[in-house]
Amino acid sequence: MPILQWNAAHGDAAPISVACESVVHLAPWDNSIDTNIVHIVGQGTIQSFGWGQASTKRVLFEAGIVLKHSEHLQLLGLQDREINEPAIGIYATAGDNYWNEISFTATGAAETIRRLDAIVQRLEDVENRLFELQNSRSESAASSERTKTHAAAI
Repeated sequence: MPILQWNAAHGDAAPISVACESVVHLAPWDNSIDTNIVHIVGQGTIQSFGWGQASTKRVLFEAGIVLKHSEHLQLLGLQDREINEPAIGIYATAGDNYWNEISFTATGAAETIRRLDAIVQRLEDVENRLFELQNSRSESAASSERTKTHAAAI
């Protein structure tokens, strides 16, 4: 018989998906979320992670979610966070409806897209410059041909 009764999930149970709502209960008293990895799906604004058991949760976010900084949801930047790409955060509570953000990391998808867009833009610039050079050479050759024809006629 254990000395202490476990009231929260431990180990790495399979992640669970929950809908994005104003209050997303990450550690409800009824153990309906018996995992430490929660994937919040959909778009919307989250005001709180709700009442529940003392725990630390890894939370996966989809793009289109806004976290509202408040007394009950203390974010590292001390301001609301708009999530524009998939991200992961780690949040802890003592079971008192006060959640603290321990870590937050965007996946980097937006940076990868930004870099790819920059590469595409540079390639388009090179193509345009090559096209300009090709046209100027063609014009130069045509002008030179006209000059030769004019000189031969004189």
